[in-house]
Amino acid sequence: MRQRLALACAIMHRPSVLFLDEPTAGIDPLARRRFWQLIQRLAQSGMAILVTTHYLEEAHYCHRLGLMHNGRLIALGTLAELRSGLQPPDPEAPVDAVFMAYLNRSSTATGDAP
Repeated sequence: MRQRLALACAIMHRPSVLFLDEPTAGIDPLARRRFWQLIQRLAQSGMAILVTTHYLEEAHYCHRLGLMHNGRLIALGTLAELRSGLQPPDPEAPVDAVFMAYLNRSSTATGDAP
């Protein structure tokens, strides 16, 4: 209930940009689906919405993704763009495989272990 109340309070004044940090953590699948339906309606109305999440399957609901690891941005783009940037490109790659590929690429470039 707290998450629903917080979201209602956040959108009450129709901000042009809405930041949501882990808004679907700990909620049931039906509530999660309803949340994303609302977010999509708000985005269609012109509101910019930035969502942080650890649920990689939620990437399918987003227009653009920023993949982060250890506080660093390791990839940015649409899911299709990120998939096409894989070596070899894979238009059907699951989101977790996309993330791991960019994580490995980033770790190789910086000399860090993934």
